[in-house]
Amino acid sequence: MKLRDRFDFIFFGMTLVELLVVMAIMAILVAFSVPALKPMLESQRAANGARVVAMTLQQTRLKAMRENRPCGVEFMRFESEKGVSLQMRTVKDSPNFIRLVVNGYEVRCIVKVTADNNGTADIVLVKKKPTDTVWKELAQDDPTRAIWERRVTNKLQIQFNRQGQWYDVINSYQISGFGTEDLPADNTAAEPEYSDAVEFKVTQRPASMLNSVTVLPRGTVIDLQHSGHEETMQPNNGRDVLFPQRSNHLMRQSVIVMFSPAGYVDRFYTDGNIDSGEKINPDEIITVTHKPFRGVFYFLVGEWDKINGGEDGKNNLETQSNFWVTIKDRDGTVRISPNAEIDDARKHARADLYNNIGGL
Repeated sequence: MKLRDRFDFIFFGMTLVELLVVMAIMAILVAFSVPALKPMLESQRAANGARVVAMTLQQTRLKAMRENRPCGVEFMRFESEKGVSLQMRTVKDSPNFIRLVVNGYEVRCIVKVTADNNGTADIVLVKKKPTDTVWKELAQDDPTRAIWERRVTNKLQIQFNRQGQWYDVINSYQISGFGTEDLPADNTAAEPEYSDAVEFKVTQRPASMLNSVTVLPRGTVIDLQHSGHEETMQPNNGRDVLFPQRSNHLMRQSVIVMFSPAGYVDRFYTDGNIDSGEKINPDEIITVTHKPFRGVFYFLVGEWDKINGGEDGKNNLETQSNFWVTIKDRDGTVRISPNAEIDDARKHARADLYNNIGGL
């Protein structure tokens, strides 16, 4: 429409048909572009989640070094889907004790593998004053036993000679996961000498800190079903160990990775492994502790929609747009690596960690 009677300007209009044609063209372009952009958007979302996980691990490692106290990251299992984690929080080592001294007597242990040799060992308590020459076993009515039984329960772990493996305490006088090759003392001596009795260190499951929860970006998860660790330092020959796969009501404990004050990973906590055929009490919480740990941790960061398979039938391990966050035990190096083909996914992530120095 043009108006020139009393005005010096001209109005141009658009018909309804022209407007509908333009809108139809735009709708067609969007319909073709969205599927092409979806993988890129998913990859960007997973990358953001991986960066959050990596930064949380790095900050916790620095916290342990700064405070000169073991600190860790707890990957909290989601309430209704125990195989994934949406939140992380910082934890600190609970108070522990190395020496037990009562009335001038220092208490140590003699460790004896049980008769059936089923991976359990008995703890025999012995004591000695500085002026004594030999260690003597505590009598059954010795009041020191009551102190020991209050402090060493089945929710703790114990380490002998301040080094090596941590063992789960079954009861106050028995531990699990033990073998004859692990014996820290000569258990044949009728009256143990000084070298036969070993020191011990007892620790509890790390305690969480208040107001330290980190939440992953919306739509992203840490897929614990495909995450785990390797038990050797060789990236090409390492044996993968997934975090235990249980039914939801049996997976109760979160996964905790602990950093030492020196900055390396020295142990982790998770549910017990039931692959050995052991009978599991649904009301029982089993904690497995490893120290020192040797190998690489790998955490798969993916999509919530692909926990058990997405629209394309692929789960998070089979989706190449996802990412791995890997941790090297000996120096605490944290690195983000893209996911690879399913057969080489973890191997590729570990190799990337070893071949690229510099963390993130």
